[in-house]
Amino acid sequence: MNTLTRLLSAALIPLTLLGCESPALAEDGPAAANTTAVTPEVDTLLDKIEAAAADLKTLKADLRYDRVQGLLGDEQRRFGEFRYDAGPPAKFDARFDKLLVDGAARKIDLRYTFDGVWLAERDGEDKTFTRRQMVEADDKGKPMKLGESPFVLPLDAKKADILARFAVELIEPSPEDPENTLHVTLIPLPGVRMDQTRIDIWYDTESLLPRRVATIDESQNTSIIDLMKVQTNRDLPDKNFDTSAPRGGGWDVQVVPLEEGE
Repeated sequence: MNTLTRLLSAALIPLTLLGCESPALAEDGPAAANTTAVTPEVDTLLDKIEAAAADLKTLKADLRYDRVQGLLGDEQRRFGEFRYDAGPPAKFDARFDKLLVDGAARKIDLRYTFDGVWLAERDGEDKTFTRRQMVEADDKGKPMKLGESPFVLPLDAKKADILARFAVELIEPSPEDPENTLHVTLIPLPGVRMDQTRIDIWYDTESLLPRRVATIDESQNTSIIDLMKVQTNRDLPDKNFDTSAPRGGGWDVQVVPLEEGE
C-alpha cells in the first residue's frame, strides 16, 4: 500500500480511495505497455474527454462519497466539498462535514489537502494533523493521473494513459444514470495491478467532465464519488490548498518527509 492511500484509507475511503490496497497501479512486463483496441465511437469520445480535461484549470463542486463494504454490506455516506487546481502541479482539497450511517447523520470535520508536494490530513474532531510529503519539491508531474491518485477521479484524463491500462467500453444508458451523462466502463488490462477490478465513469454530456465515478475492488467493496453543482475555471485562492499545520494548542501534529526510494 502506498503512503498516500494508507493515509486516506483511514477515513475517506474507509476504502479501506479511503483496507484496500493502493489504488496506485503497477505494471508487469510487456503486457502493460500494450494498448487495447476500442470502437471508433469510444476512440472519438476519449479524444473529446482528453480535450475537455486539457481545458480544465480549476474545479469546485459539492462532493458525496458512498462506501459499501462487500462482505458486511455496511453503508456510509459522506458529504462535503471538493476543489481542484490543474496546476502544474495539480492540487486538490476534499472536505467532509457530514456522515450518514444507517440513516443517522452526524457532523464531522475531515479534510484532505494536497498542495502538489505535501498531503495533509486534518481531523478536527480528534484534533490530529498529519502532513506527509508525497513527491520531491521540484517534481512538477501531475499526480492526478487515473490509477495513480488517491481519488479515482479522472480530471486529467489522457487517452494514451487510459488505453495503456484499461479495456474501455461505452455502456448503454440506464434509468439509474445521472441525468445527461455518458457511461464508460474501464477494466484493468492483464499485467496492470491495481485494487480496483472495475471503474465506471459517468461523464457530463456537455462538459465531458466526470460527474460520477464508481469503483469495485477485489473484496467487492464499492465506492461511489458524485460531483454536484460543479463550477469550473474560476479563481481558487491558494489558501484552499494550504497544508500548513493548524494554529492553536491541543493539536497532535506529525510531519512525515518523503522516504528515500519512494
